[in-house]
Amino acid sequence: MDLLIATNTVAQEQADKAPASGTPGWATDGNPATGQLATDAPAWHYNMMMSELIAIIKAAGITPSNADWSQVLKAMQTIFSPAQYGVAPYSAQLAQLVGGYPIGAVVFDADGNYWCSTQASNMSVPGADGAKWQSLFNGYATENWAKDQFLQLALATLQKVTGPVAFAGQTTVPDVEAFAGGDALNAKTADGRYVRSVPAAGGTNVRIVDAQEDAAGNLIATKSDGTTTSYAPGSYGTFTGGYWIQTGNIRQIWWSQKIHSGDTVPFPFAFTAPPKVYTQQTLYEDQAPYYEMGYSCLPNESVTATNFVISTLVLYGSTGGNTAAPSGGVTMNFHAVGVVS
Repeated sequence: MDLLIATNTVAQEQADKAPASGTPGWATDGNPATGQLATDAPAWHYNMMMSELIAIIKAAGITPSNADWSQVLKAMQTIFSPAQYGVAPYSAQLAQLVGGYPIGAVVFDADGNYWCSTQASNMSVPGADGAKWQSLFNGYATENWAKDQFLQLALATLQKVTGPVAFAGQTTVPDVEAFAGGDALNAKTADGRYVRSVPAAGGTNVRIVDAQEDAAGNLIATKSDGTTTSYAPGSYGTFTGGYWIQTGNIRQIWWSQKIHSGDTVPFPFAFTAPPKVYTQQTLYEDQAPYYEMGYSCLPNESVTATNFVISTLVLYGSTGGNTAAPSGGVTMNFHAVGVVS
């Protein structure tokens, strides 16, 4: 639609205006029977109605045309089309038409963000600097925010927590199936796999709070009372005719062999310095009377790091008296204690 095209029309500035006074009423064609005259339809009333309709058309961005008699309808459809969304997209045209969005109005922008107006007659654009809109979800957790802040219960991939974590109450850790990874160890698994370092309640024992190895290879245990104890590493073994035990760098060797007076007896394993040597003679029954005890003379100066010398063997017979050892030799038990490294 458009304004009237006819003779004797005037520009808007010269158009008739509504009277300043008078009582508004409804038009009538008159009634001759009662003497009611027909209403005179003045030009100002036509101008008022056309101005209202033209304003609606232009508000919708439509150019008035007398060739299209559905422009008012099209204008209404354009202006109120956002209503089909329930929550409408922001419209600058609608803001102009209604004099700005009211406080509490909800719209969404082209990126799908939802906004709530924070003031009346709001002509600002959502998302712009200084705009009087706030996110509809202000103060609410979004999915992306929650994923960054909380552990997901049903996520198969590894999740990491940055910063200190404190747990209150009972925390259950699954059993460890393999000890090759970085799995947490629960109390049940640890109790079945390792020795407890906490003493039983009511006892006087202390617990080990730290254990370190010193330069000599000794284990230094620090206890809860502040004292320390050194434990030397131990080992043991056997060989033909004997066995040995070593604690730290001290080795003890026990062995047996048949010897004669004057024999040089090598140690089964060499020491780094002359050790202490102890001898014991076994019961000798190869001849009668048999010998039930004997003595060996082992000069200290004959002991070296690798051997020692038996200078004299004396036997005590079963019938009494001492005698020299038989020429076939006697079996002796030896015990040597010394430093090996």
